[in-house]
Order: sequence, then structure tokens, then C-alpha cells
Amino acid sequence: MSAPPLTNGERLSATIRLLGDALGQVIREQAGDAAYALEERVRKLTKAMRAAEQPEEASDALQAIVSDLSVGQARDLLKSFGTYFALVNLSEQLQRLWVLQERAEQNPNAPRTESIAAAVAELKRNGVEPAELQQWLNSALVLPVFTAHPTEARRRTTLEKLRRLAVLVERRLAQPNADELHDLNQRISEEVVGLWQSDEVRVIRPTVLDEVKNGLYYFEATLFNVIPELYRDLERALVRHYPDHRWHVPPILRFGSWMGGD
Repeated sequence: MSAPPLTNGERLSATIRLLGDALGQVIREQAGDAAYALEERVRKLTKAMRAAEQPEEASDALQAIVSDLSVGQARDLLKSFGTYFALVNLSEQLQRLWVLQERAEQNPNAPRTESIAAAVAELKRNGVEPAELQQWLNSALVLPVFTAHPTEARRRTTLEKLRRLAVLVERRLAQPNADELHDLNQRISEEVVGLWQSDEVRVIRPTVLDEVKNGLYYFEATLFNVIPELYRDLERALVRHYPDHRWHVPPILRFGSWMGGD
């Protein structure tokens, strides 16, 4: 008898625990038991600061630890927490997808809020005629512009590792058999090792070619798969709400780039 499916909250907790445990093992292997003990001590003190009615004692203890760190200890501590928060952010991104999937499964006939289907349904309710909507589509242009924004400093290698981790976590939560479980745990550990050993952000100013390569990553990893589905969503919504009209959906999506423009 299989176990009942996890709720989205339980899946989030399980994911954070899975990735956190993998990171803890990596810290011990890569930086040593002392680095792991330091990270755990700092983590527990920060939790105590938030939970205690009088957090001064925990705050003083934390300040004493931090002020006495060597450069190497500080580097390992920052690396530990930086990697941990990257893994937590990945877990939360996965949870957002799970929530959307659950809503779609619970209400398969109701368009998702702020989706293309919801927008077309709203136009229909407001009395927009198909000819008018077709005219708008013929002249519509959506032009996302790619730029090497300073707030997105993560390297392409880091993004690729996080993307592979997301796939592995999904498979890990799908109740694999014993052999698959061992293999997935090993591969998750390998990806976390890769994150630990890589610089998350560039230490050298990127060239124009670096910026272009990083921008192309989003096309290769995401947009090439998403864009056709976007057009299919639009066509399905139009046919559903205006079944008597013969629709022509032109290419309304174009892309621009400011990468290298600085």
C-alpha cells in the first residue's frame, strides 16, 4: 500500500530537509567538521535571536563568534549560508509550481487567475467581438528586452546546477524504488558539491560575449519550451470562447536585447 501524497507544505519541508542534509554532508566533506559545527552554532544562535523574548544573550554570543573568525572561517561560513539560501530559494520556486499544478487539478474547467485563458474569458464577458479581438491580435506586439541586469549576477553554471537539482528533487519526491532512491541521492549530492565548489557570482567582470551567453541560457533552458505552449494556450482559449470564429494567431512575441550596450 503506497503512502498518501504529501501536501505542498510537506513537500516544501521535505525538499528543504533533503537539500539541507545534503549540504551539511558536503560542508563536512569539503570544509571539515569544524566548519560544519561553526555553521550549526551560528544557525542555532540566529534562530534563538528570533525566538527568544530577550534575544540579547544569543546576539552577544553571535557577535563574539563572528568577531573572532579567521578569513578562512568567514569564507566557509558565508559559503555555507549562501549555498543554503540558494537551495531554499529553489525549494520555494518548486513549491510555487506545485501550488499552480494543484489549483489546475482541483479546478480543471476554471482558468487560472491572470492566465491567458482568464484574460480571453474576461474579454468575452465584457462583450468584445471576435473581429475586434482579431484586429488587436494582428497589431499586437509584446517585446521583452534582455539586459545584463546587475541584480542577476549568478553565473550560467550555477543556474544550470540549480535547474538540474530541481529535476532531481521532483524525481526524488515521486516515491522511487530503492535503487532509484540511492542513485538520486547520489546525484543530488554531486550537484550540491558542484554548487559548493563553484563561485556563485563572477569574480571577474564579464565580457560582452559572457553577457550574451548568459542571456542565451534563458532561451535554451526555458523560452524555447515555453513560447510554443504560450501560443497554444492562446489558441485554445480563443477557440473555446469564440468557437464560431476562424482564428489566425500571428507571431505577437518578439525579443530585444540591451546586453553589451553599456
